Formats: sequence, C-alpha cells, structure tokens
Amino acid sequence: MNASKSRRRLVSILRSLPFLTLGLAATVGANMMPDSPIYVHVQAVQPDFCDTNPITECSQIVQHTYATGELEFDIFLWGPEPWFVAGCAFHVTWPIAWQYLGGEICHGGVGEIDVSPGSAAISVDWWPYYDCPQLHDEVLLVARLIFDVDGYGELSVRPPATITWDCPPSGDPGPVDWWSSATAGVICAYCHDKCPGEYPYCVPGLNSDELQFELPEGGADQQVIEAGVYPPSGGTPHFAATEPWMSLSVRHPGPDYWLVMVTVDATGLDPGRHEGWVTASCGCRDCTHVTLDVLPSQGVPEEPDVAPPDSARSWGRIKSLYR
Repeated sequence: MNASKSRRRLVSILRSLPFLTLGLAATVGANMMPDSPIYVHVQAVQPDFCDTNPITECSQIVQHTYATGELEFDIFLWGPEPWFVAGCAFHVTWPIAWQYLGGEICHGGVGEIDVSPGSAAISVDWWPYYDCPQLHDEVLLVARLIFDVDGYGELSVRPPATITWDCPPSGDPGPVDWWSSATAGVICAYCHDKCPGEYPYCVPGLNSDELQFELPEGGADQQVIEAGVYPPSGGTPHFAATEPWMSLSVRHPGPDYWLVMVTVDATGLDPGRHEGWVTASCGCRDCTHVTLDVLPSQGVPEEPDVAPPDSARSWGRIKSLYR
C-alpha cells in the first residue's frame, strides 16, 4: 500500500485498533510518509489560473475546502533541485455525482485529458514542443480540472503514472507510485499529503464518530473519547471543542494515547437539539460529532379544574388531575 493511501485509511485503522496497544501496532512498517511528487490544489474557479498561477511552493497548496458547487482542482508536480521534466502521464478519479465541466493543460505543455465517467487519463509533454521546465525545489502547475461538486468527495491522482525527468536524449520515462488528493464539501475531518521536508507527520484518530447527550435545561453530563496518533511519537494532537457549551479535559496516560473528557452543560440553552464537534488536529484532523438534546422543563402544574359547588366529585377524581 502506498503512503498517501495509507494516510487516508489511517483514521479508520486507528478506530479499529485497541487503543492501549496502539503504540505497538503502529510500529509496523517503516518510512510510511515519503515525499510525494504530485499535489492537488482546490479553489474557486479561476479561468486564467494557468497564466496567473502564484503558487510556487508546496506550503501554498490548499488540499481541502468546505465549499461545493463549481470548483477547480489544480494538479502540481514537485521535484528536487535541479530537475528538469519533459513529460508526465497519470490517472485521476472523482465521485460519479460530480459533473465534469472542463479542463486544460498548463505551462505550455501539449497533451490531452481523456475523460470517462468518474475518471480521466492525463498526459502532458513539454519536449519537443516547449523547453523542459526546471523544478528548483518548487511545484509546477500541470493541469486544471473544473467540476460542479455535489457533496463531499475527493479528486485523487492514482497509479499507474510516469514522469520523464530530464530532456532528451538523456530523459527516460520512469514509473512513479503515488496517491494524492484534494477534498471538497468537507464537513470537519480531513487529511493532507505532507510537503517535502515536513516531519514528523501527525495523523490523529478519535475512537468515536458521535457522542449523544440528552439533558434537562440546566443539566450537565460527561463522556470520554479515546484518541491516538500515527506514526508513533509523530506529534501531539491539539484537541478542541467548537461550541461554548462543551469543555474538554485531556489526560495523557501513555505514549500516543490520550483520554478526552467531554463535558456538556445545558445551562442557558434553549430546548431542542444543539450540535458541535470535538476535533483532534495535527497535520490531519479527525472529528467526533456531538449532539445535545435539551429537554423542556416541566414547569409548575396547572391549577386543576375545580367543579362548581353544586357538582359532586370524588376525591379519587380530584387526585387524578395531579398525576
């Protein structure tokens, strides 16, 4: 399994592992986070982005958005100094529900975008049509794709792929195994491909997708979330609550293992459902959805319907009015 695919599956893996043995289980495998030679940027549609692209460094690439609707996904190559690139070919996939609106090859390249339902094969050549671009530890904009995004999903660059480093006659296509993506319609959780030189890389995992509370007005309650991180000793997540009626208390009883006490307080809240998130962030972000249903208070019982003096009622009937 390649590194980027491992990262995207990691949250579900963390949730399936016994957290007390997380540190041991996560030590399997080495060098799980190599630098990726390709990155996907997502943004609002910029019709002239091929010509005006201001992005030169990986850190400027945006890999997730909460937006839906018309969006563009921009595909960048990265190479260490002083590499030249003569051409590349790769596949991309996206959710079937997304409508492909168009795309173009950038930076003077000549190629094609062969679109099928939910996928496309992209090939680009700079040589012999254009001088081979040189990558000075920078990113190179290869292509842009435009979609009408319907709901959450990701555009992924998947193997098989080739990159031709160096211009002919010395350049030869070489296979590259990568798996990179950008996500749109994000609700809370996301994960990024790390940029070159970023280490340690931290992927947090929370063992609960959702916490549910039901309280009377003014009531309070607590529940615990278990949290882990990958790779081992890869960092310390920052835990946060998105709503003022939630507060967190964090314990760190063991390496790469945390206990997050979530306290909810219904004081001052109107009856009805209230929603928020507990987040764990460090490179990637995992989330637990929290729902709080505040029950209306019973209040003071209404005065019973007192019968007129000339109407006889039994004591049992009167008592029943208070039940």
